[in-house]
Amino acid sequence: MTAREPSSERQRAIQEIGRYSGYGLTWALSVLLFLWIGYWLDGRLGTLPLLTLVGAFVGAAGGFLRLYRGLTATKSAGNEEANG
Repeated sequence: MTAREPSSERQRAIQEIGRYSGYGLTWALSVLLFLWIGYWLDGRLGTLPLLTLVGAFVGAAGGFLRLYRGLTATKSAGNEEANG
């Protein structure tokens, strides 16, 4: 082993942590953003629980779709690297 191997492994681990943390934050922020938009629209239209719930579900679905696409793209890129 050379002195560079642990450093490159550590760097790769940090990159993976950053990538997956980004996916989690994207999901959480999309839920919160659409929840807030639904709550704001409910206040304007007087339909309090309805649009808040719709916003939460739309945000969760959009965040999950982004999470799924990101993870499958990561998996595809890893398979292409392994196959050469």
